[in-house]
Amino acid sequence: MSMSELGATLQRHREELGLSLEEIEAVTRIRVRYLEAIEAGNWDALPPGVYTRGLLKMYGRAVGMRPNSVMRMYLTERPTEARQPEPQLISRPLVTEPRVSFETIYSAVVLLLAAGLFGWMIVTQLWPRIEASRQPGPEATATAAAVAIAVGQPSPTGGTPVATVRADTRPTRPPMPVSTTRALTSPTPKATATPASGLWLDVAADADDIWIIVRADGDEVFNNFVRAGESMTFQAGDRLYLKSGLTRATKVSINGTAIDELPAAGAVSELEWTRGEDGSIVQTNLREGNAASGSG
Repeated sequence: MSMSELGATLQRHREELGLSLEEIEAVTRIRVRYLEAIEAGNWDALPPGVYTRGLLKMYGRAVGMRPNSVMRMYLTERPTEARQPEPQLISRPLVTEPRVSFETIYSAVVLLLAAGLFGWMIVTQLWPRIEASRQPGPEATATAAAVAIAVGQPSPTGGTPVATVRADTRPTRPPMPVSTTRALTSPTPKATATPASGLWLDVAADADDIWIIVRADGDEVFNNFVRAGESMTFQAGDRLYLKSGLTRATKVSINGTAIDELPAAGAVSELEWTRGEDGSIVQTNLREGNAASGSG
């Protein structure tokens, strides 16, 4: 029997949630022997001062208690701990670093070298190509001569045209193959629809942290807290399971449909959803052993 009111309160909350000490250890990373000492009020078996306060706050969150309430009960039982200072952050560094470090100088040198190399490439390779492209080449001269012949004028290369040709008789480039044209055209991405035969579960914690266990098609995929203000989505083929210590601010929906018939705040919920043969969704409350069907 616990001789500590705080330890008894934490134990009662844990048992109401249906959690074992091993499950609390998996969530909080606090060893079972420390959890047992907390519930028994054996404070001398716990780490000193500040560390014990941290363990108590983590345990309290895991079973749905507010850290401030846990601390008030702890300091009532151990008033001497109220005089222990909380750890303070150091406002100034212990070691004064130089304003200009070696890494800063090295980065500046590398940037200068990269800029110089880029400029050299522009001057020696890119700029000559731009100048060469501005000057008419043999193909441009041949094209001008063909146009001159077509209109009956002397060609730029000299001489009198011996025949008049039609402008539309000039050779044209063969059409590009269909396969090449398709390869050059970027396809427009299409959104992938969620398969109608699957299940997806949305869990949102609006105001308080909630602890949940989720199994998809028989495999455990999540065993941790959903923090206040966060939401998570889980998917499965034909079976989803949810165990949680829900609060009034918890929102649960299956395939976009809100689940309104949730247990009272603070109670442990065990719900399971499966796909029926007709495609409907069947919800089972494992705590009560009843089932309800819904549309798919």
